Amino acid sequence: MKIQKIFFLVVLITVLAMNAFSVFAQYDSTGKLPDICKTWQTEEMFISGKAVDTPEIVEIVVTFNEDGTYQYWEENELTEGDWVLENDGSSIVFDKGTEDELIWDILTLEAANLQVKFAIDKKNYKYTFKPKQNQ
Repeated sequence: MKIQKIFFLVVLITVLAMNAFSVFAQYDSTGKLPDICKTWQTEEMFISGKAVDTPEIVEIVVTFNEDGTYQYWEENELTEGDWVLENDGSSIVFDKGTEDELIWDILTLEAANLQVKFAIDKKNYKYTFKPKQNQ
């Protein structure tokens, strides 16, 4: 009986540790936040493989905060929620575990360039963001 209790406690501690790690998954392996924590604005857009002409690019502004929250602004509509980095920093998951969950696969993440791809309703999207300049 004691072995079963010990095994249960080990499993419980492991599950709790994994859950805690997912909460702080936005940190990289050095324990520091990567270049993503800033405000980004769209620079290029591709929808189903076709480039969107510059005058027709929808302005999208997304802010990734260090506390794991985000603000996403598109066409005068603001959405707020939580985000985490997953898959060793190769995916951004918005509102994980909710009906609004959305995953962006990161193609490039640098101090001055964020490129992501994702799919919604059978359409493939690829966005390139640059840091938003204060105006």
